[in-house]
Amino acid sequence: MCEVGPITRQCGAATPGIAKLYLAEVGDITNIGLPGPTDPWTIETPITLTAGKFWKDIPFVELEAGLVDEIADAVNGGFKKDIPFKLARYNAANNKWVNDLIGARVIAIIADNNDQMIIVGSKKQPLRLEKAKGDTGQKPGDKNGWELNLTGNGDKPCFFYTGAVPLS
Repeated sequence: MCEVGPITRQCGAATPGIAKLYLAEVGDITNIGLPGPTDPWTIETPITLTAGKFWKDIPFVELEAGLVDEIADAVNGGFKKDIPFKLARYNAANNKWVNDLIGARVIAIIADNNDQMIIVGSKKQPLRLEKAKGDTGQKPGDKNGWELNLTGNGDKPCFFYTGAVPLS
């Protein structure tokens, strides 16, 4: 076991990366509960969406996605959140999806490779598409597809989530 201040955890047991990425537009979310009472960093009540709206499961390339939650200002607080991920294939469907994401404000739920779900963004501070790069490749064996980055700011690190994620 490793101890850092009051935190005790098993050393070296955390597997990096994310296994699932779910997105919902901010306008489709009616309520995100508060953390607690069991754990002050976990939202235990289900996030509710407008009737007929669902979370979208984003089929990113395995081992090509992660979460970065970085202190933006150590004096005044604030965190910058980034979710870099890759979509396989540069094709019409992916091109349309990337185009539709321009200007959208979203909240993400990610499932990491340690069976934890994490909420990234909030109704007040949602994520947005920061950049995207599509590439067809140049020679046999090159990967093709889109590299994207969702970014946003928050006043706290990301909260964990134990509720359901209803999909369409």
